[in-house]
Amino acid sequence: MVATEAAVAAAILAVSVLLEGVSLRTVLHEVAEQQRHDGTQMSLLQFFRESRNSALLVVMIEDLAAILGLMLALLGVVLTLITGNPLFDAVGGAAIGLLLIVAAFVLGREIASLIIGESLSDSDVEQIRQLVINTANVADCHVVKTVAIGSDSVLVEVDVVFSDYDNLPAADLLASIASIKAAIQALLADQAAFINTCIEPVAASSEPDFAG
Repeated sequence: MVATEAAVAAAILAVSVLLEGVSLRTVLHEVAEQQRHDGTQMSLLQFFRESRNSALLVVMIEDLAAILGLMLALLGVVLTLITGNPLFDAVGGAAIGLLLIVAAFVLGREIASLIIGESLSDSDVEQIRQLVINTANVADCHVVKTVAIGSDSVLVEVDVVFSDYDNLPAADLLASIASIKAAIQALLADQAAFINTCIEPVAASSEPDFAG
């Protein structure tokens, strides 16, 4: 690579890094805004692993991969310019290729999990379980299953054990189920929650009943 060409390439890459930095800064600002809206505070890695905002995740990964790729390219060109050895430029190009493969793999895995449906965080699941246990006429909550549906909807299924099930009036049973649903809806107020309850009597010998 001719020195003049390398210098021009380095200048173009440096400007590109700055522009991508501005774009990444905008994305990070959007991440902070969403966390403020959700009332959460987590690291960038935690946000990436727990967020269901696919559009924001795609842009964030694309910007991170772009700025890292540009920096690798710039490093390769600068080393070539300093040493006169074009091998550094070739190594930089190969490193960018590996970076893109890793970025595509990470993004593909994350989007696939969003398509299949991620569960809520462990803390949210435990809060739901405690809400169910603290409901009148409830003896225990065996299982809480959650599946995210898009960025603002979630399916919740709770396996509820009712005390004195055989003697529990139907009105009280229905009131307890309504209380469970209302409590979960209040906890997940920023999302559209679809709740299903699986009812078990204490020491049940038969299959549990389901109530929508």
